[in-house]
Amino acid sequence: MKKRLTVLSTIIILVINSISSLPVVQAEKTSLKDVQEKRTGIQSEITNTDQEISQVQDEWNKLTEQIKRVNQAIIDNNNIIAQTEVKVQASQKEVFGLEQEINVIKDSIDQRNEILKKRALTLQESGGKVKYIEVILGSSSFEDFVGRLHAVAAMVQAVQDLVKQYEEDQEAVVVKQASVEKKLRDLKTMKIELEGMQAQILEQKEENNILKEELKQQEQEKLSQKLELQQQDQWLALKEAGLEGVDPNSITTSSTL
Repeated sequence: MKKRLTVLSTIIILVINSISSLPVVQAEKTSLKDVQEKRTGIQSEITNTDQEISQVQDEWNKLTEQIKRVNQAIIDNNNIIAQTEVKVQASQKEVFGLEQEINVIKDSIDQRNEILKKRALTLQESGGKVKYIEVILGSSSFEDFVGRLHAVAAMVQAVQDLVKQYEEDQEAVVVKQASVEKKLRDLKTMKIELEGMQAQILEQKEENNILKEELKQQEQEKLSQKLELQQQDQWLALKEAGLEGVDPNSITTSSTL
C-alpha cells in the first residue's frame, strides 16, 4: 500500500511539473518575439537618427561655406569703404582748393569790373560814341586819323575782351563748382550705402553664428539620442541571446557612433 502511494505521488508531481512548465515555454516564446520586435523598431530609429545627423552635418557644412563668404564680403566691403573715405577726403581737399581758385577768379572778376566801370564812366563823361566821332574827325592828318581810329578800336576791343573773359571766368567757376560738389555728393552717398550694406552683412553674420550654435546643439542632441538607442539595442540583444541560449559575447549590436 505504501509503495502504491509513493508511485501515485510521483506521477502527480510529474503531471504538475508538466502543466506548470507549459505557460513558461509560451511566455519565453512571447518574450523573445517582443524583444526582437523592439530591437527592429530601435534599429529603425537608429537609422532615421543617422539620416537626421547627416542632414544636420550637411546644413553645418553649407552654413560654414556661407559664413566664409560673409566674412570675405565684410573684408571686401571694409576695403571699399576705406577707399571711398580716401576719395571723399581727396574730393574735400579738391573742393577746398577749388574754393581758393574761385576766390582768385572772383578777385580777378572784381578787378575787371572796376576797369569796366572806369571805362564806362570815361565813355559817359566823353559823350559816348559822339565823342569818339569828334576825336576821329578832329584828326590833324590822315596818319593822325588812322592812329586815332586804331586807338578807339583797341579800346572797344579791350572792353569786349574784358566782358568775354568775365563771362568765361564766371562759367568756369560755375562748372567746376558744380562738378566737384556732385562728385563729393556721389561719394558721400556711396559711403552711406556701403555702411548700410556693411550693417546688413554684420547682421547676417550674427544670424549665421546663432544658426551655427543651433545646428551644433541639434547634432549633439541627435548623437545623444543615437547613443541611447544603441544602449537600448545592446541591452535587448543580450536579453534576446539569453532567451535563445546564445553566448552573449558573440552578439553584435549597432554600438558604433
